Formats: sequence, structure tokens, C-alpha cells
Amino acid sequence: MLGKVRDLNVQLVSLEQEYGSNLNKKEQKQLDKVSEGLQKQRVKAFARVKVVHGTGLNSVSIFTGFRLS
Repeated sequence: MLGKVRDLNVQLVSLEQEYGSNLNKKEQKQLDKVSEGLQKQRVKAFARVKVVHGTGLNSVSIFTGFRLS
């Protein structure tokens, strides 16, 4: 499960780094929608990690590099 969170983190960062500054407004809106969808998946996956592992936010964020907002 932690791997799923990590994979989603990598996808989000990769999309932003690869395409974020090179898109026109229409393409940026599409990328934003994709990013929002990935972020929603990440929040759900992160919640599952917390439930299964019974860990707090800070200990999971050490592994993922992200904090749940």
C-alpha cells in the first residue's frame, strides 16, 4: 500500500516537472484535472496506509515525502 502512495507521488511530480511549464492554458487545465484525479487517489491510498499500519501522519510522510493536506 505504501508503494501505491509512492507511485502516485512520483506520477504527480513527474507530470509537473515534465509538462508543467511547457503547456498552453488549455493543456494546463487538462493537466490540472489529471493531477487532481491522481491527488484524490493518493489521499485514498494514504488513508488506507494509515488504517492498515496504524501509523500517524508524520511517520508515513517520512517515507512518502508528502503530507496529507
